[in-house]
Amino acid sequence: MQRLPVLVALTAAVLLAACSEGASSGLDSRYAVDRPVRVVLIVDESDINIATSIEGVVLVTGTFDSDRYEHNVTFDGAVVRVRVQRKRSLLSLVRTGGAEVRVRVPAGTEFEVVATDSNVTVEAGPIGGGSIETTNGIVSVRGGNGDLRVRNNKGSVMVSDQHGALDVETIAAAVSVVDHVGGPVKILTDNASIDFHGEIGEDGESEMATTNGAIILNLAGQPSIALDAVAENGSVRSQFAILDGSRGPAAINGRIAGGASPLRLRTTNGLIDVKSAELQ
Repeated sequence: MQRLPVLVALTAAVLLAACSEGASSGLDSRYAVDRPVRVVLIVDESDINIATSIEGVVLVTGTFDSDRYEHNVTFDGAVVRVRVQRKRSLLSLVRTGGAEVRVRVPAGTEFEVVATDSNVTVEAGPIGGGSIETTNGIVSVRGGNGDLRVRNNKGSVMVSDQHGALDVETIAAAVSVVDHVGGPVKILTDNASIDFHGEIGEDGESEMATTNGAIILNLAGQPSIALDAVAENGSVRSQFAILDGSRGPAAINGRIAGGASPLRLRTTNGLIDVKSAELQ
């Protein structure tokens, strides 16, 4: 009968040892390229950083617990694929600690990130466009010449100096966009604010919507907007003259200048404030 307490004690000791962080392993893959490439990252529970490097080189580095993660890095001449994922084992479940993945790419490279429970930072600069999907993490994109698509869940999204169409969706987290240029803009969240500073392109319909949060726009340049703004239990304001439409305390519908770009704004409980960046 004394074997049970001994077995329990041994099991507890093994689990306690397993719960600690394991030995750190490293990523270090380097590829010579003669043109921009595409980078695809499939990653779990990591801090991901993508930035430009010297021309002609793709560099993948990082650290992870080899008892908790499995990894693979390949290059077929056009696409670099990086996979750092949790192992499906009891040991990986009880280990603690996340991974770090750093990718350096030449100018013009496009990216695709599919992650869970990960922070994603793209120091884009002259990098091309791309897409990011993650959960429970912060997404930050600085720069980039190309369309950007972001899907997050319970994590904030920050975008600055991006040139191209912008499509962002998150849940219960704020979205901040600064110095956007070109292309239509779609931003959807809930229970959080949307803060946009930049230009709205004239080549498509734009939309920003939230619940229980404000939508603050600072429109740069010479906006030409067909505005449709409604705050169900809030208020709507505009520094711009509204032509050929209606203007009330909780809704504005009409043209700003030529009305070339349709823009739909919606919140349930909050302020919608459309301002001129030139007057701030």
